Formats: sequence, structure tokens, C-alpha cells
Amino acid sequence: MKNRPIISVITVSRNRVYYFQQLIQSLANQKFKDFELIIIENASDDETKHYVSSIEIKDIEVKKIYFSKEETISTCRNYAFKNKIVAQTVKYIYFIDDDDLIFENTLKKLYNCIITEKADFVFGTTFKVYSSGNLLNNIYSKISYSSLLKNLLRNSWVVYVGKVLFPSKQWLLIRHCILLGIHSILLDKKILELNRFDELVNYGEDSLFWYKISSDIKKYKSLPTAIVPYRLHGDNTFDQHNYINKNKCLVNTFEFYEKNNYSKEEKYLVLYIKYLQERYIQFENNFMHNKFDNSFIIKFQQLSETINFKIKLKACFFFIFPIVIRYAKICKYLINYYLRNIVTMNEKFEINLIKNIRLK
Repeated sequence: MKNRPIISVITVSRNRVYYFQQLIQSLANQKFKDFELIIIENASDDETKHYVSSIEIKDIEVKKIYFSKEETISTCRNYAFKNKIVAQTVKYIYFIDDDDLIFENTLKKLYNCIITEKADFVFGTTFKVYSSGNLLNNIYSKISYSSLLKNLLRNSWVVYVGKVLFPSKQWLLIRHCILLGIHSILLDKKILELNRFDELVNYGEDSLFWYKISSDIKKYKSLPTAIVPYRLHGDNTFDQHNYINKNKCLVNTFEFYEKNNYSKEEKYLVLYIKYLQERYIQFENNFMHNKFDNSFIIKFQQLSETINFKIKLKACFFFIFPIVIRYAKICKYLINYYLRNIVTMNEKFEINLIKNIRLK
């Protein structure tokens, strides 16, 4: 007998049958069973379509939608709401990509938290795992526990220190300073009834969506123990660096924030990390006498001149770890550079010495 679903799990798949099989297995293994699964098959030309047609999960209703031509992932996600595919009993929505995996207690933890806290939006801890073709039980061996600990500490810092320093901008900092993997989030269905993914955007659509729903989130909760792996395998957008190198994403630019009426302080805070990254790249290029486009740095420095000193002081404390890491990288770079030069000079000295001895 099928359960009355409380959560709707929505996934879109295209030409990733191998990874998709692993995702379905991880969903079938969930301890929490009161969910429905909506699969949108996005006009695959491999075995994905055939596999989708064969999917059955005990006690779970699986709804299958087949597209005849490829659409953006945003269009696919919106389809379930536009066409009222989601069951009426559903109260919460959970999105997951076809190449992701979750641990067996993920849905249970997120659901318990959103019920207990009476929140609109609950998010766990996302950590990157470099994994190609590994099942969930093998991902444990791929986890960098130092990286996981760093993510946990960073998330806690952003949530709790951000609340003290910038109480009115805490959600802004969470959106921009924490890796919010879409499968680390459980959100109230009402938010999706009021908002949609931008169907013209195919990269960075998640980041854009978190921005759009800001005004509708009354209460959110961080759940550090809900840990989800973000699997990098060479065939996903994060791994291909599409966010920056291919300019597919609208977020993380002055133009985007100006267009969406961010205040000066908000632009300063959300672009601070990018500024630190750009300064390090500038240092490397200047040191090697390479050309570098410093227009972003100039624009940020101009913005900085208009910011209240108290805000800048609090921002320095809030971003203390990225600042320390940046200067540590510069020191390491300089040490390595001069050590290489010393070795080269010693080698030249030894060669000249040998030549002189032979001449004598």
C-alpha cells in the first residue's frame, strides 16, 4: 500500500543512467518513507528513458514525466507545479539532481527539523566529494574529513557570528557564503506556489532561486548534522567551472546586484570573497608580469570608499578566515618562488665551479 506523501522529491534526468541508478537506490534506502518521487525524463538519447520506465519503489508512489525535447532544468522543475503533479497531501519539497546521492537518514533529519522548528526552509551541510562511478557506501572512503570539518565550522560561523554582526542581513550571508547544495535543502511547498525557477537560466539557477524566495522565507534553520555529498565527477556544472569561466550564471556580479536593488552594504558583503580571490589572482599575475583585468577590483575599491568604517571593521572580522588564508597563500607562493630561485642559483654556481675546475 502506498503511503500518503508529505514530501515530494523531484528529480530531472538526462543521459546519466549510471548515476541515476545510484540516486534511485539511495532514495529507495531512505528510512523516511512518506514521500512521493517525481521523475522528469528530459529527452535522453541513452538508456535513461528505458530505465525510468522500469523504476518501482516499494510503498513509494513514483510519477514519471517524459519530455519529447530537451528543456532547461528550471523548466523541468517548474512543470511539476504548473501542471499540479505534486500530491495535495504534500507539504514540503525536496529537489535532487540525477547525479547526486544522499545518506539513508537525510530526509528523516531534514523533515524532523522543519517540523520541530516550524521553519519554511531547512538546510544541511554540503561537502564536495571527488568521485567517479562510486556507490554511496564507497563514498565514505572518498570523504576528506578535514574538508568536512572546515565546511561545518564555516557554516556555523556564517550562521551564528553573522547573526550577531549583521542580524538584518543573516539570510543574505547564508545565501552567498555557504555552499547550498540543492539536495541539502527541504522547503515549504507554499514557497514554490509563490515562486518559480527562471526558465531562461540553465547554470546557477539554484543561486538565482534562493535570491528570489528571500522575501517569502519567514524562518529558516541550519541543520549541520544533515550531511550530503556533492559528487564531482567531471560531468557536472560545478566541476566544469561554468559559473565563472563560461559566464552562464547571472549571480556574483555588480550588474546583477545593481539590477536587483542591493544596497551598497549588501553589495560590499556579498562581493567581499570575490574581491579577495581577485586580489590573489592579481598578485600572481603581477608577480609573473602577466596581463590582468583589474576592473572588478577597481570597482570594489570605489564601493569600499562609500562604506561606513564600522561596517568595514565588522566585515573584516566576519571574513577573517578567508583573509588569513589569502595572505597565507601569498606567503607560501613567495617562499616557493624564492626557494626555486635559490636552488637554480646553486645549480648555476655548481656548474660554473665545475667548469672552472676543469679549465684549471
